Amino acid sequence: MNGPSRRLWLLVSPTLPVGGYSYSQGLEYAVSAGKVTDVSSARSWIIGLARHLLPSVDLPVLLRLSAALRNDNQPEFARWNSLLLAMRETAELRMEDAAMGAALHRLLLKLDRNPNAELMLPNGTNTADHLHNLPEKLAFAAALAITGKLWAIDDNTLCDTCAWIWAENQIAAAIKLVPLGHSDGQRLLLEVADELPALTAAATACSDDELGMTASGLSLCSAAHETMPARQFRS
Repeated sequence: MNGPSRRLWLLVSPTLPVGGYSYSQGLEYAVSAGKVTDVSSARSWIIGLARHLLPSVDLPVLLRLSAALRNDNQPEFARWNSLLLAMRETAELRMEDAAMGAALHRLLLKLDRNPNAELMLPNGTNTADHLHNLPEKLAFAAALAITGKLWAIDDNTLCDTCAWIWAENQIAAAIKLVPLGHSDGQRLLLEVADELPALTAAATACSDDELGMTASGLSLCSAAHETMPARQFRS
């Protein structure tokens, strides 16, 4: 198994220390409001979001961030990073995205300290310099794009990885909140895995004019979650 493949295992591991387990992305409110109550409704929520959110927001912007890195275009990278954060329609969703991006950034700094390891970001300086010379707030997809460049992960695999991390976090939250049995959770995760090729294909075909949030239920549940008196999750 080559180096990039071994590092991909680390990236998709649920033990990746980026704090994804702290967030439910509105699912906690959806459960408390009786919108998600069992395996069937959890499937509708998670696969529905996967189909209507990931291919029009996270994944196509991830592809554009990755392209900006390949083209050594730092202003374009910063522009797509800012746009992705602006697409988060609630304070909690923006906080989650920036917090996970910062966590992955910190992890990269700890794992890639070799000053001779070339990241090949704008200006051609070394890994450590590039990892310090980034926008003040880094979206998680932007941090993933940097990881993909640093660890030689191709765009399709990077999109699959992004979608898998999102789905695994959602299902882990559903297991706690609904609650779901662990076997039901694993079956649901396999169902989402079957969606990955279509999600990546849709993201690849998404034009700039088609970018944007298409899951209003998520936005409403996330906004309502901000004022819940008792919460297990941060979003």
